[in-house]
Amino acid sequence: MNKKVKVEPEEISQSELTYLLDSTAASDTLMVSFAVFPAQGGKSAFDFRRATSPLGVKRLFLRDPNMMWYQKGTPGIGDDVPAVADFLRKIITQEGVKRVGMIGNSGGGFSALLFGALVGVEEIHAFNPPTRLRGPDDTSAPEQLRALEAEQGKDIPYLDIREVFRKHLKPETKVYIHYSRGESRDKRHAKYLREFPNVRLVEYPFVSHHVARFFAERSMLTPLLAAAARGDAEGVNQTTRTMFWTALPWYPTGRIGWFFGKAFSKIKRTFMNGPSGR
Repeated sequence: MNKKVKVEPEEISQSELTYLLDSTAASDTLMVSFAVFPAQGGKSAFDFRRATSPLGVKRLFLRDPNMMWYQKGTPGIGDDVPAVADFLRKIITQEGVKRVGMIGNSGGGFSALLFGALVGVEEIHAFNPPTRLRGPDDTSAPEQLRALEAEQGKDIPYLDIREVFRKHLKPETKVYIHYSRGESRDKRHAKYLREFPNVRLVEYPFVSHHVARFFAERSMLTPLLAAAARGDAEGVNQTTRTMFWTALPWYPTGRIGWFFGKAFSKIKRTFMNGPSGR
């Protein structure tokens, strides 16, 4: 079941919807949010609801209950990536908007990059997204990638964002990749797209993968996305600078915690497996 309504968090949290369109705002801008994978045992929900609520724009929320980066589409929309892209184009035409932004965190960020390029939107903001899904070290969900490859093979065309960008990214599309300095995989994924002149890599002094959550808890995503919705590049720059300085004081303690966490994990493995590691 999918419907066009005003978004209410209580309704969404208990919903089985795979997409939700909020077109109540008298706006010619549409912000599209792709949901992150849920935690193990959790349930996929729509992301960036609270952050986009004050923007006064139309909003479209999507989630992939298959948790396969929309490579198998999503129920109620279609069975593959091209079907989801067609659905997005139809919504954009239906709503008569002139400006479209796409946002996502982690796996949702991958989807924002993928469909932002395929559809040709004005602006994309992705937080710690994977940009290449070709091996188990490329994702925090390797079991999902293995299952996808077992079903569709190794040569799936939409799992490498750099290749997608080379074919489809418009020069006028502004792409912002927000990533954590202290998370090596996120940094590697971000720098994988540095060849494109319209891709801006925004590095934050942050240790973990959860940089979007950090800024959401401090109500800093709304001004960023408001500037994106307006097409205000200077506003985006000013907000990201503020975000950088907000994260900085947390970096030293985060690095210390990371070090001791790694050390504890190593000691625990040694204790559990014995000195020989068997």
